[in-house]
Amino acid sequence: MFALLIAGCGTTGPWENEVLPGAVFAAIEPGQFSMGAPEGEENSTPMERPVHTVTIDYEFEIMTTEVTQAMWESVTGSNPSAAPAAGPDYAVCNVSWEECVDFCETISALDENYTY
Repeated sequence: MFALLIAGCGTTGPWENEVLPGAVFAAIEPGQFSMGAPEGEENSTPMERPVHTVTIDYEFEIMTTEVTQAMWESVTGSNPSAAPAAGPDYAVCNVSWEECVDFCETISALDENYTY
């Protein structure tokens, strides 16, 4: 799954993004939460332990859904997904970390208000 984060905020979500039609973002407030699974939790793995506190020191925004094939294609001009016939509203797949970074850099260049 590939979702976008936006550094720097100022809006209260959810809100739609004009640069990436169909993308909806929600604000994440600073705070703390517990992450991980307790010992013995059904279907958990050792990688999820120990339960620990995560602190978020600043507000940011996160996209509420995956980046779709249509969104990817609108930015890059191509659709690398293995199952494009699934439809434009399905999550993009078969993209590398580097391609995702390039995608974010491209959107950042198109949107003067945010850094993705």
